[in-house]
Amino acid sequence: MINIVLTDSESVFDTEVKPDSLGLDAWRFDVRVYTAGTQQELIERIRDAEIVLCNRARIGAAEMDAAPRLRMIAVFATGYDKIDIAAARERGIAVCNVPGYSTEAVAQHTFALMLALVDRITEAASTPIGESALSRLPLPRFCLGGKTLGIIGLGAIGRRVAQLASAFGMRVYAAEHLGTVGGAVEALTPPVGMAEPGGGISRLPLPQLLAESDIVSLHCPLTERSRHIINADAVERMKDGAMLINTARGALVDETALAAALRSGKLAGAAADVTEIEPTPADCPLRTAPNCILTPHVAWACGDARRALMTEVRENIEAFLRGERRNRID
Repeated sequence: MINIVLTDSESVFDTEVKPDSLGLDAWRFDVRVYTAGTQQELIERIRDAEIVLCNRARIGAAEMDAAPRLRMIAVFATGYDKIDIAAARERGIAVCNVPGYSTEAVAQHTFALMLALVDRITEAASTPIGESALSRLPLPRFCLGGKTLGIIGLGAIGRRVAQLASAFGMRVYAAEHLGTVGGAVEALTPPVGMAEPGGGISRLPLPQLLAESDIVSLHCPLTERSRHIINADAVERMKDGAMLINTARGALVDETALAAALRSGKLAGAAADVTEIEPTPADCPLRTAPNCILTPHVAWACGDARRALMTEVRENIEAFLRGERRNRID
């Protein structure tokens, strides 16, 4: 039998989507399921593993060296910044992720956060229904139509967000996280059942995108070069009264700089599904920043997306065992 260790089941499964939804045959696989623990507990648990399934567990050289039989790490996510890819490559350990499974879910959550900020949903929901004086009501800030959305990172999720923004009548700018040559305009492919969106995506250099966007939305991967891409300098380049959305990775943002911009009024609002440290600590500066909405890294996690995730992880494992490269990032 092939020994499989699932390191942090609580971050993937619940009563709706359970570990047996992976569909791994009991006669072929011995699957041991754990909730997240300390790094030392992780090392002890994976010592005999041939395949490790993980979501938020950090697996570096030390963890790999403690598991001499380890042949594959299958990540329950698109992002893989918690895995030391170079160390895996040196040791001949395959690493697979799951691209695309949560594109719809994360794009939907991005717009939910955007609309909550713009229409001040959280403030309105806590305002007495009987209040009628406009001066005492949290009125919506503006209409999205005619505003400019700047997307940093134009992968599958960024493109889907662009389609939704275009349907709302927004202008869409895009930059890769290291900046792009400006000027090119890319036509949008309309989603099934949606009218042709106009305008396309204008690709701009990152500094220009920051300066001209009413709302900036992050959809790029976290790398050492993109860490704190939104820092004090980037915030200063943004429009006065602009808003920031982050449904990608928490460490893309310097949280201290963002909180300061919210307190000063430089930015009108921010919303994030991710923070630099997760679970979000009590002293995270965004917790107490004004006009800031935080959700606990759930954008990806609707039942539909997680069921698709289970299928993709199983297919990654089966492909690896057949000697095929599928969703390999090592």
